[in-house]
Amino acid sequence: MPFENVANLLRSDQTLTWRPAPRCPRCHQMFSSAYVPRSGVPSRRAFILRCDHLLCEKCIQEQLRAVNVANAPPGNLKTTGIPCRVCNIRTLLDPVRPVREQLQQSLHMMGLVYQWQHEQSRIKSGPGSSSGSSFGTAPGEEPRRQSAAVLPLDDPDEDRECYECNSSRTRHYCEGCDTPLCRDCFEKIHRVGKALARHKLRPLAAKRWLREDVSVCDEHKLVTGLFCTSCEVRVCSACRNESHALHFCAALQDINKEAQPRLEKMLQDLHKAVAMNEQGQKFTEHVLDQQREFTDA
Repeated sequence: MPFENVANLLRSDQTLTWRPAPRCPRCHQMFSSAYVPRSGVPSRRAFILRCDHLLCEKCIQEQLRAVNVANAPPGNLKTTGIPCRVCNIRTLLDPVRPVREQLQQSLHMMGLVYQWQHEQSRIKSGPGSSSGSSFGTAPGEEPRRQSAAVLPLDDPDEDRECYECNSSRTRHYCEGCDTPLCRDCFEKIHRVGKALARHKLRPLAAKRWLREDVSVCDEHKLVTGLFCTSCEVRVCSACRNESHALHFCAALQDINKEAQPRLEKMLQDLHKAVAMNEQGQKFTEHVLDQQREFTDA
């Protein structure tokens, strides 16, 4: 049952009992958005594996500890990885670093969790309890902000398929999620939750890469947004799961961000070398001029 008009559906008195709770495929516990900083306790937040499937933080850490104990020293973990519960593709992780520093949290799943909690709150509270401006507010809670901001949009020259519903063409994208979304799907994901409410819907024309030449995989016709550090080539998500499944691939923007300080240092060294070369040329010309003067004399 897809959402045709999420705003009207959530404001209605219809009982939403059909939607299952979003759960982790490994432990079958419901995903959560709750997290206590500096507590050291793993959460049930959903994180994205290299295969684009999800696991909760607690399951990832449990598998890290299990593989780490079975493969001492810890360095062996880099060739073992954490298997996905759905497709069994392995994600390479460092057992020492926190999961949240190595994997991206699924903001889409966070939005679904918030929405499911809101629906359950309405079911328990009875019909009509969600009317008013406090969207997604449970009994006893302070009203949340209305929704994520929608900026004034101009009509760009290009449109994309909505990543969420795959049925609508859109000229907008979520700046926070960096994903093309139609207005209905943007509202569905972002209307509840303080973190997602800060996201903004932007025109696709604002993305500079849409007007530039984008590198596309010849085999799969997908954008090569990943970099294989083993082969030192750009790959798409399909290549990562097929011919580069046993290699370490990272997002190209992360690779660029990591390489930028080194490139800046190399550029500084190059400028120094050029300056020293110019000084050497001036000194050589000065010596040659003195030799000519001495010869002429």
